[in-house]
Amino acid sequence: MRKSLFPLVASILVLGTGAGLAAPTSVNGTITSRDKGKHQLVLDDGQTYSLQADIKADNLAVGDRVTVSSEQKDGANVVASIAKR
Repeated sequence: MRKSLFPLVASILVLGTGAGLAAPTSVNGTITSRDKGKHQLVLDDGQTYSLQADIKADNLAVGDRVTVSSEQKDGANVVASIAKR
């Protein structure tokens, strides 16, 4: 009985801690470059952010001050939302 409970308890502990889930982070910055073809932008912190297809970014330009909410997915900063400040 004990042996059969161990995998269940271990699974609950791992899932309960949120292991593997990336929490969204918010960053304020200024856009220093934008690549519309790659759907990416770079902020003044040097980080590159990938824009998903559903993110409206037509009104964003180099020099705009923005707040970016992003998550880490496969090693990339993927934008969940972006707004001008």
